[in-house]
Amino acid sequence: MGKYKRLFLGIVFVSQGFYPGRQASFGKIITIRTDCMSNQSSFLSKVKEVISYALIIGLGLGLGLAGKSAWEWYNQVPPYIETDTRKHFANVSNKVVVYTTQWCGFCKQTKEFLNNNNIAFLERDIEAGDSDIDTLYQSIGHPGVPKIVIGDKIINGFNLALIKQELGEHNLL
Repeated sequence: MGKYKRLFLGIVFVSQGFYPGRQASFGKIITIRTDCMSNQSSFLSKVKEVISYALIIGLGLGLGLAGKSAWEWYNQVPPYIETDTRKHFANVSNKVVVYTTQWCGFCKQTKEFLNNNNIAFLERDIEAGDSDIDTLYQSIGHPGVPKIVIGDKIINGFNLALIKQELGEHNLL
């Protein structure tokens, strides 16, 4: 018999006046004991149920967050793409080509930075309806604007440090 069962039986026996030299109603003791045990087992089963639900919810949240992070990591656009950019500079005298839209705030910041630093660039609006521009933009393979083409790199987005670094490497800044 376990330690807690003996303690419980001892408490029940003493509380009912069952001790050596005195008779007690054994049926009453058993009834009390089983009522208490059923309450205890009911309580323990509820605790197990709550813990099970908490673990299931925690596992679900953890898997959901892990899945979301994995999806974002998989779809993350790299800061730049190093590739053959000759087709972007075909028939162009400028050493910088920027793919933009009219509504893009980061495109405006990019153009402002280049203009403030007297850097000549060719702006290509991807929403202008020019099929040649669309083809060149689609060849990059990653959505979003601005795309800044400098040398053999295509910078994704307005990353000022990377833009300055590339312009410096090509003696444009």
